[in-house]
Amino acid sequence: MRDPGDELVLEAAANGLASAIVTFNQRDFGTVPLQFGIEVLTPITALRRIRL
Repeated sequence: MRDPGDELVLEAAANGLASAIVTFNQRDFGTVPLQFGIEVLTPITALRRIRL
């Protein structure tokens, strides 16, 4: 991952069985979260999914 600080976010999401991480920094996460079954969404995408 590009930013070592984001590893803590990914670890918390994986340990918490989250299905997604909502962030403006999608590029920093790359494809690593997909290995844990976690999507990385922008806030607007997450809001659109909630409203559906």
